[in-house]
Amino acid sequence: MPKKSKQKLYLAIDRSQWKNINLLMVSVIWSTRAIPLAWRLLPHLGNSNFEEQESVLAPVLAIFKEYEIVGLGDREFSSLDLAEYLQTRNVGFCLKLKKNTCVEVENQIWQRLDELSIKPGVALYYQGKRIRKTEPVSGFALAAKWKRNSRGQITKGP
Repeated sequence: MPKKSKQKLYLAIDRSQWKNINLLMVSVIWSTRAIPLAWRLLPHLGNSNFEEQESVLAPVLAIFKEYEIVGLGDREFSSLDLAEYLQTRNVGFCLKLKKNTCVEVENQIWQRLDELSIKPGVALYYQGKRIRKTEPVSGFALAAKWKRNSRGQITKGP
């Protein structure tokens, strides 16, 4: 009997700040909406750290362990500790990395993301790469794209 494939579930992690309220949340993406599943009121203003992110993600991952999960996060969630945490739990993820993050493009040849030869209209994809020169983390796929300039609109960067 063939093994039944797991249903895919997209989870977004995000933080919103309004005046002195700083809220970290995990939402399920359903159609074109994000429905909050878990949240945490942060005791400080500004970005969250890995421990806070893990504390709000862990219960959601436990509830949906029967699903194939893909985690989505913007640049605030570019922590390679978070990426490694998701990877060890077999959670796919797409996290926006900071431009000064290093990738091993060839054996022992490291390059910062902002030094890769990406120009408007160009995309690249690396698979099975190590990220972060100090304390490298292995096995990541890296995709980058710089939107093409069109109709007088000049894109700022990749």
